[in-house]
Amino acid sequence: MKVEYVGPHSAVDVPLANGHVITVRRGESVDVPEQLAKGLLVQDTWDEPKKAAPKKAAKAEEE
Repeated sequence: MKVEYVGPHSAVDVPLANGHVITVRRGESVDVPEQLAKGLLVQDTWDEPKKAAPKKAAKAEEE
């Protein structure tokens, strides 16, 4: 599940269950296990990434 760090620090370290640590910069989205994502999202410093607006389809032919 993707989460985005929106907190006050320029970056934070997130420990994973497998012992690895990932560094997430402010405004950056990362994919983490769902259980971890749920725990992060209860904090004010994490959010679900905003979905990008769909791109308009290009015209097949110019008039």
